[in-house]
Amino acid sequence: MNTKMSVVLRPEQIEKLKAFAAERDLPLNLGGGLSPGDRLEEFKRGFANREEQWFTTELICDRQAYGELAGKRDTGEFFPAYRAP
Repeated sequence: MNTKMSVVLRPEQIEKLKAFAAERDLPLNLGGGLSPGDRLEEFKRGFANREEQWFTTELICDRQAYGELAGKRDTGEFFPAYRAP
C-alpha cells in the first residue's frame, strides 16, 4: 500500500479555498513543510488567511490498521510510524 500522496493545487483552486474559508470565517491551512520553517512551509503560509495555534494528539483508534500500515519499522519516537522517514 502506498501511503504517500502528492497533491497539486492550481491557482484557481486555491482562490476557491480562500473564498470558501473567508465566507465561513474558517482558517485556511495547507499544512507545513518537511521541517519547521523550511521554504515549503513558508510558501504554504503565503496562502493562509490567519495563524492559529495548532494542536495534535497521538491517538490510535484502530490498532490493527495502524500495525498493518506501520509494518515492522523501527521508528523510535516518530509518530505515526507509517510516515517515518
